[in-house]
Amino acid sequence: MESLHLSFSRAIEAGIFTGIKIDSSFTLSHLFYADDAVFIGISINIHKSHLLRIRVSDASVFEAANRIGCSVMKAPFWYLGIMVGGNMSLVKEWDESISKLKKKLSKWKLKTLSVGGRLTLLKAVLESTPIYNMSLFKVPN
Repeated sequence: MESLHLSFSRAIEAGIFTGIKIDSSFTLSHLFYADDAVFIGISINIHKSHLLRIRVSDASVFEAANRIGCSVMKAPFWYLGIMVGGNMSLVKEWDESISKLKKKLSKWKLKTLSVGGRLTLLKAVLESTPIYNMSLFKVPN
């Protein structure tokens, strides 16, 4: 482990690896314990990063976003096919999910599928999308 530590320290001094800057006086690049090694280095594409306000003021979020250099995300938004931040107990919030489902199901009309193929497509679409949504949110009456 000592030789690995020395080799890694040389790579850091040469600027090949930088690690994560914790504050102005400390940069964390690697950790060793017994026979375990952890190398820490992360690169964030700040132009693809967003801050989202959850139980903090708008001013705090905008200030943090300006300091970091990223944009502020507004709710509601779609994440992994699910509406996040909307009031999913309202019927109107389900309209987009229902229209996506209808769009998926309408494609089978365009294809010359057998009855078995249509049933398979119908089963796949109806089993995955709504059940996943319903497992996360209470469906309104």
